[in-house]
Amino acid sequence: MLEKESFYQMNGGERKMRMEERISRMLITLGITSRLKGYAYLITGLQMAIKCPECVTNITKELYPDIAKEHKTQPEKVERGIRHAILVSQTQGSMIKLNSLLNCEAYNMGDKLTNSRFIALAAERLRYMALDGEQE
Repeated sequence: MLEKESFYQMNGGERKMRMEERISRMLITLGITSRLKGYAYLITGLQMAIKCPECVTNITKELYPDIAKEHKTQPEKVERGIRHAILVSQTQGSMIKLNSLLNCEAYNMGDKLTNSRFIALAAERLRYMALDGEQE
């Protein structure tokens, strides 16, 4: 387990790698695997949302275009890929695990979780985990 300060004492590359690993584990736990395009888009989007929480409030005009630029695709494809990844998780029943990962009642069976809500909640949890030196 990381000490509170140790995450921020790492160099930028180490921090990015550690955060990417945490994001990947969270997504895989939720049934969102690397075979889905939305998986890569979510990793990038969550990293961006962790650094800049405000970008989630303007997801269509800010976050999707930034993710699309990074992946050399179109914002519409990013939005669709993320929506599909979340839907796959919900269909498999894996999204119910989101509540335990986030330590709150963020999702109820039958709910349709929006991309922006999912990204905002997951990014906030990952940010707190990094600050607290928590492991998932």
